[in-house]
Amino acid sequence: MISGDFVLACGSAAGILLLPGFALASLLVPKWKWWERLAMAPGLSTGLVGVTGVFLHDLRIPFTPLSVLPLLAAITLAGAVDQWRRHGQGDRPARDSNERIAVGLALGAGLITVAIFLFGLRHEPVPIYDDPAIHGAVATAIQRTHDVLPVIPNPQTHTGFVRPRTAIESTAALAGWAAHLPATGLLLPMGLVAAALFGLGLMQVAREWTDSWVTAALAPVLAIGTALPTWPLLFGEYPLLVDSTLVPCMIVGTLHLMRGQQTRRTGMLVFAATASIWIGHGLEALTAAAVGAALVTTALLQPAGSRSRRAAAVGLLVAMACAAAGALMVTALTHL
Repeated sequence: MISGDFVLACGSAAGILLLPGFALASLLVPKWKWWERLAMAPGLSTGLVGVTGVFLHDLRIPFTPLSVLPLLAAITLAGAVDQWRRHGQGDRPARDSNERIAVGLALGAGLITVAIFLFGLRHEPVPIYDDPAIHGAVATAIQRTHDVLPVIPNPQTHTGFVRPRTAIESTAALAGWAAHLPATGLLLPMGLVAAALFGLGLMQVAREWTDSWVTAALAPVLAIGTALPTWPLLFGEYPLLVDSTLVPCMIVGTLHLMRGQQTRRTGMLVFAATASIWIGHGLEALTAAAVGAALVTTALLQPAGSRSRRAAAVGLLVAMACAAAGALMVTALTHL
């Protein structure tokens, strides 16, 4: 499973999943911690590529590196310049040794999970399910047709189908072009990059729930070897895994809106995260609602004045409206 092409594919996948998404997150919520922005980078990157792809489809412009990479490069450059400007102005978050330890443990937990997966299945054919065959067929068709909504033929019925949510497949096609590899060889590396960062998302939610760095550090460590992200890697459910990196930021963003923190920017983040999920897999928006329900309910029912509770309820409605807008935009763009 590990070869020179595989290492090259992992490097290409890491570049396209981390740089544009991290830059976009930095532009949307520049005051969030760097590791919080890194945790959501894979989902935002694939969402950015996917939404760009359907825009190009509707405009009848071919989906090629020449039509997509300049936009990704411009966003990456804009994010870097904005962060450099803020650092030059002294707008840097306070450094905390406990935070650094927790981040190190979270990243270490993610890398251990990936290492266990690679070592344990190094002699086995993965994935073991038929889902990746569809993802691979769509990604290959995107590379062949330069269209993110290609018609996939079904020889048994002499018909075809179109997969409307192709963010992961179109990103694999783009990364494959950059590395001169077939798109099918990029799907597993993309899943591995998302899995390596999964612990940061767990830490973000734990920190928001408990306000304790000890608990936040323990969350990803105790999650080593759990079903998520191991099973999606094993079964090849790459869209689910990549989009899951956006679940924590949607939960935390909703709570920030309920507290009135950076309402405009946080609302834009919830909008972008939902649009990215909707163009990639879709179900993770419901996951965010289910996982975050306890936190949201606690925020609504905590002892406070009626005015504070009313403001929290308004913030929740704003978050729901931003999420609905992101889903509706993608639905309108992918009309078939």
